[in-house]
Amino acid sequence: MNDPYISIESAFTYEKVISRSVFIVTLIPIDTGEQAIDEIRRIRSRYSDATHNCYAYIASDGMRQSDDGEPQGTAGAPMLEVLRKRGVGRLLAVVTRYFGGIKLGAAGLVGAYGGCVAEALDNAQCRRYVYSDVVSIECGYPLVSTVTQCAVKSGAQVLGSEYGERVEITVCLDSGKSAEVICKIIDASKGKATARVIKSAYMPTQSL
Repeated sequence: MNDPYISIESAFTYEKVISRSVFIVTLIPIDTGEQAIDEIRRIRSRYSDATHNCYAYIASDGMRQSDDGEPQGTAGAPMLEVLRKRGVGRLLAVVTRYFGGIKLGAAGLVGAYGGCVAEALDNAQCRRYVYSDVVSIECGYPLVSTVTQCAVKSGAQVLGSEYGERVEITVCLDSGKSAEVICKIIDASKGKATARVIKSAYMPTQSL
């Protein structure tokens, strides 16, 4: 199933101090688990002097979490739970901890790791991703306004336009609606415009 999910478009870092321990959250958009593991290796190398580099991710091919030396179930699991409850997908969260000398206890660790990921998501520029059809519309210059308005009124998002002998307008819309919208566009242009699906993929639809 191609369910919608929440994610970010570029890497984001968030830092918080809790009882003298420094927690650094790194959020990175990923597609597969293999990509997530590669990013985790890079982060561990960057923060090689940290006490812990705990992680959780949800990828297109599965999910995984690690406590990285913290008591079992106090880091990776609450991080993953936050991602799942938020409807997050294709995202890696790594929480790097520099121990400050004060032990937090199991409950404190759960709250710290889960809470830091939640706060990072609150501060990041999250977007909703929907499995969409990308449609290319070609028409003459006099029809640009007509076909664009028809597409937008039908729920399409305009991605861009290219101007040559004819105009090519690229739009995206929820997968499954493209056939109906293409028919509306052709009807609105009285058969003078052409439209076709050029690819299907997850596309960001709106900021949250």
